[in-house]
Amino acid sequence: MVDPEFSRYLNSYSQQLTGNSVSFNIHYWGSMLHDDHPVHKHAYFELCYVTSGSGTYHDDGTCFALTEGSMFLSRPGMWHRIQGDSEHGIGLIYVAFELEAPAASEHVAQLNQYLMSPDNVYFKDAREIAMGKLWCLLSSMATPQTSLPEEILPSLSYSLLAALLEHCAAPYHQGKQLPVSAAVQETSLLLHQAKLYIRDNISLSIRSKELAAYLHISQRHLIRLFTSELNRSPSQYIREERIRIASHLLKTSLLTVQEVAEITGFSSIHHFTRLFKEVKGLPPGLYRRNRAHSSGGVT
Repeated sequence: MVDPEFSRYLNSYSQQLTGNSVSFNIHYWGSMLHDDHPVHKHAYFELCYVTSGSGTYHDDGTCFALTEGSMFLSRPGMWHRIQGDSEHGIGLIYVAFELEAPAASEHVAQLNQYLMSPDNVYFKDAREIAMGKLWCLLSSMATPQTSLPEEILPSLSYSLLAALLEHCAAPYHQGKQLPVSAAVQETSLLLHQAKLYIRDNISLSIRSKELAAYLHISQRHLIRLFTSELNRSPSQYIREERIRIASHLLKTSLLTVQEVAEITGFSSIHHFTRLFKEVKGLPPGLYRRNRAHSSGGVT
């Protein structure tokens, strides 16, 4: 079992891990005996290592078997679930992080693409690779019984995440192209992240500057990404996505027009009505009534 002080020590000493080419912003370190986690998602990466027991990891519709020594990476915006065996549960140590490199945002964007690849979600047995060995070393050293200079834990922590990047990037440094999952289809993984962020935060005011910062790219890069892949600006795509979701809610829910406007991020019902009519040709209320009449009622 991992010492319960593991997460306290690492959260005290290993929060901001800085390197020459990339840095890691650590949200938290943790250790826990899991039984069953509900389906959820994060806005950051979470790297988990199995220390005991067995269970199952579900990631974006794919199921992976977990045993001692297994490791998995939860990716931003991806629905996932961790289930331990009903009798014994599953012991995990984990770290939640984001990449940072203000002076080299393009470099960070590329590294994020490597990490987002579905090929890097699951490691059946990581005990014989660098990451697994570093996890074991960290779990044994981050305890009150181990007297260490303060700089040792941050150094080991950085090495763990740097090893993850090296492992994920290695195939592409050998001349292979970055694989694109079926869900992403013809768009880049970076654009896929942007779309997920917009969808998950549609009720908020989303500005290009904030979206670019989330993706660790410049606004110019963001605009180029959308115009080259979708032939529209980020703001145009966000507006279309708001209308698309609003149309779906009007057709399939009993929410009021006011509630639909709020859920889809419009500042006022007047703004919502004006823009919806501009795009769909009908105001929201009439659009709903026409759809309900043609389908025999709201479902």
